[in-house]
Amino acid sequence: MIRFRLLIALMMMTFTGLAQVEAGIGAELGFPLMFNGKVNGHNHASGAPGARAVLSYTPGNAGFTGTVVAGISPMILPVVRFNGGQDVLYMNFTNINVSLFGRFRKQMPGDAVLMIGPGVGVNMLKGNNVQISKRSNNDIGRVIEDSTFYNKTTIPSFYLNAEYMRPINSNSKVYYGVGVQLQYIYFLDQGNTYRVDIIDKYYNYYSLKPELVGQVLNPMVFVNLYYRL
Repeated sequence: MIRFRLLIALMMMTFTGLAQVEAGIGAELGFPLMFNGKVNGHNHASGAPGARAVLSYTPGNAGFTGTVVAGISPMILPVVRFNGGQDVLYMNFTNINVSLFGRFRKQMPGDAVLMIGPGVGVNMLKGNNVQISKRSNNDIGRVIEDSTFYNKTTIPSFYLNAEYMRPINSNSKVYYGVGVQLQYIYFLDQGNTYRVDIIDKYYNYYSLKPELVGQVLNPMVFVNLYYRL
């Protein structure tokens, strides 16, 4: 029994010694684009800056890295045109997401690494408020009713990710990573219609019934700072 425990302990020490583990934090900037028949070409609202925490694990001598990313950011999506197509109503969300990546890695000069691969995750969206497109001269004078505030939805998302990572200097355990990412979200049509009654700055009254349907593409750039454990 003692020999068995000793063998297990030696195996765990060897496994841990061969593996690479990096923990880090970072910042990101996304540009979510909504595609559906209700926005008619007005796909983009605004940039979405966010924060992220990252944990990567690479088995010894392996050509791939498993990475878990947890992030939080705003997400502003155009949902419907109104006022003869001149104005667009946006829904504003807080977006909390957790994703898992499996990335192929290629060793580069200077102890740098290039990692590319797909990922899958889950997004938890919580509605905050609505606004009118800043591309028009209009604005909301008063919100009478906004049921999107109570909108909470959890949806899957899919990713393609590429990151270049290298140490701050030779023999350092601190690494930086810069990368790009493409996120895809599909909103299933669940028949949920929201009610938004507003008065614009010209005192026109609108009773809108937006729906959260369609597809979102969210291209993103990010920067991470890692510590190799």
